[in-house]
Amino acid sequence: PEWPEVINNLAWVLATTRDENLRNPAKALQLAQQSQKLANPMQPGILDTLAAAHGANGNFDEATKFANDAIKLAGQSNNSAMADDIRKRLQLYQSHKPYIE
Repeated sequence: PEWPEVINNLAWVLATTRDENLRNPAKALQLAQQSQKLANPMQPGILDTLAAAHGANGNFDEATKFANDAIKLAGQSNNSAMADDIRKRLQLYQSHKPYIE
């Protein structure tokens, strides 16, 4: 319960899985927010998960906001591959679609 990386990974799975039996957007958002509180809240991976969780819940304005923040932080840390991946998800949120793996 105190490992933000593990909580973040679980939130990601619950928000993005194709398996409808595992998918739980509400729990994903709760866990993503918990992870942000426990970790450095300005990590691009944490913000990317928050974006995915908001998108899974239909909160596309929030998903867009967190995705933009994650892209900016990934760019600042010279992680262009991560920024490119998040940009692809951002296009979905802007089209009012969740990201599903």
